Amino acid sequence: MALSPVIIFEPGKHDYLIPEFAFIHEDCVETDYTLATFHPPFHHKDPSTPDERVLKYWQNNAAKAADEQKVIFMQMVGEKLAGYVALGSQACETGPFRGSVEKLLVSPRYRRMGIAKRLMAKLEEVAQSRGTTLLVR
Repeated sequence: MALSPVIIFEPGKHDYLIPEFAFIHEDCVETDYTLATFHPPFHHKDPSTPDERVLKYWQNNAAKAADEQKVIFMQMVGEKLAGYVALGSQACETGPFRGSVEKLLVSPRYRRMGIAKRLMAKLEEVAQSRGTTLLVR
């Protein structure tokens, strides 16, 4: 299956994907015991909505993307979100060359397709173009 290019999350245009960010986050924690901000179990009011804590976390990330504090890179497979990674910017005057790599997560359903590698390559390309020459996690 050919993958589409990695795209950048655009607030407003891609807000409908925020629950999918949360579901992938939950899947990675539950499936792989990934240490990624939250501990299971996750609580769902119904199966179509993510845990409120995780959903709020991703709504906050979308707000940071809108404020240009964060760039979120997404890999789609067809119409489905398959994985993502975020580039956080440093909030200090002395470190504009530093950026943080945050939440590189790929849905267990789409593993072994090179998605993480593609996401990181795009993140590095964009970071370099912005003068972000040091990436930390």
